[in-house]
Formats: sequence, structure tokens, C-alpha cells
Amino acid sequence: MRKAAATAVASIALVLAVYLIAVRTGVGQRFENAVWLGAGQTAVQRPAQAIGALSLIRTWSVIAAVALVFAIGLLRRQFALAFTGVAVIGASVAATEFLKKLLIRPNLVPGWRESAGNSFPSGHTTIAMAVMCALILVAPHRLRGAVAFCTAAPATEIGALTIIARWHRPSDTLGADLVVLCCASLAVLALAASGRVRHAEPRLPGRRPVQNLLILGPIALGSAAALCGAVLSAALTYYHRVRYAPGFEVSHYALYTGCLVSLAGSGLVTLALLWLLARLDLTAPTAARVDIG
Repeated sequence: MRKAAATAVASIALVLAVYLIAVRTGVGQRFENAVWLGAGQTAVQRPAQAIGALSLIRTWSVIAAVALVFAIGLLRRQFALAFTGVAVIGASVAATEFLKKLLIRPNLVPGWRESAGNSFPSGHTTIAMAVMCALILVAPHRLRGAVAFCTAAPATEIGALTIIARWHRPSDTLGADLVVLCCASLAVLALAASGRVRHAEPRLPGRRPVQNLLILGPIALGSAAALCGAVLSAALTYYHRVRYAPGFEVSHYALYTGCLVSLAGSGLVTLALLWLLARLDLTAPTAARVDIG
């Protein structure tokens, strides 16, 4: 259980760090303001397309996703697991709404007039990532990687779409990712404490490296590429502005950096959950409690 507890604590610490650095400092706000301006300078159809995609996350679609998570748990005859998957979604959304009201976004940049209100963390990103994590939790051990492979791309894309639509800033999506990871970690911790976690060995041990490469490889590669792209884009933009053109407008390129940061954050959270659940099967109570440290 130590691994789950450490993941939950680390998630809480990182949520606080993201908020303090990106929202409560002038440097962080200037970067996110540049991302905000960059989203407004893109072609008109891009924000419209992003809003169109985000509009699919509505009450009926969330209810359908919750029903799917619950149904998978029932089909496995794991009632506690079904309720746990639903609880991860509900707790993540509730925590996000609580933090959004609690954590204010002060204006620390002189002359800045635009405001997104108390937007930290992102509700849409929370819902998308929570549904993905819940599906990973309730899926059988053998299918967990395949479920992650199929759901990671659409779930991680939501955060970037909220930035393009000018609904949120990069820190909002990172905060949402970490809130969901914390709730999922606490769910695993509760299942382990009640004896519903056991070690699971693959039927064909020799195929595990190949399966990891084919299923987890694209997620890891995409996350690494997004992270490296964000760092490179930020570095080159700053270098160009300072070295060659002091008046260079950075907003358009800041948008690319912000979207890549969002994609990388969601991908890394997905990998963190899969790492937490590695070789663990969430099933009926066992005779002996399993330590997931």
C-alpha cells in the first residue's frame, strides 16, 4: 500500500506546486497569459472546432460513462470495484469543483485585463481523465493495457482542447490530471486495505515485454515527445525573442508550448496509474492482504 499512498501524497504536493508556480507568480501568469493570447490569435475555426468537441462532454455523456464503468464492474461480479470506479469519477469532479472555488487566480501582471476567473483545475479535463482512470481500474488485469491504449488519446486531448478554446490555461489541466491521479490512488489504497488487491501473473510471461512495447510504448513515446517538444518550443521562443528580436511576439508559440505541456501532463498521469497497478489485479477479497509498496 505504500506505493498508492506515496502516489496520492505526491499528487497533492504537485497540485499545490503547480498552483503556486503557475497561478501565484508573475512569471507563471505571464506565460499562461501568452498562451491565452495565442489561442485568440489562431484561425477562427480552431477554437470553434475545439468547443464543438468539448460540447460532447455533457450530462448525458457523463452519465453514460459512469454507467459503462459500473456495468463493467457488475459484469465482473465485483460490486465493490464497480462502486469504486464510479466513486473515482464522483470524487474527482467534487474535488475539482471545491478547489476551483477555493483557489483564486489573482491578477499579478500589470495591464492585464482578461480574466478566466477561478479556473484551477479544469472540470472538462477532470471528467475525461477520471473516466479513463475509472475504466482502467475496473478493467480485468489482462485488458488493462488495451483499455489505456484506447482511451488515453481522447482523454489527454481534452486538456489541450480546453486551452485552444480559451476555456482554461495549462496549469488548469495539470491540476485536473493530478486531482484525478490522487483520487485513483486513494481508491487503490482503499481496495488494498479491504483485501481486494492481489498479485497477478500473466498467462504467458514471455509475452509481457512485447505487450508493454506495443501497448504502453505509444503512450510513453507520446508523453516524452510532448514534454520534449514543450521544453524545446519554450527554449527556442525565448532565445529567439531575446537574442534576435526583443519585440518578438511569443503568444502564438506559447500556445503550442501550453498544449504540449497539457498533453505531456495527461500522458504522464496515465503512465503513473499504470505503474501503480502493474502486476496487480483488483478482484474479490483475498485471504492475505497484498502490500503494494
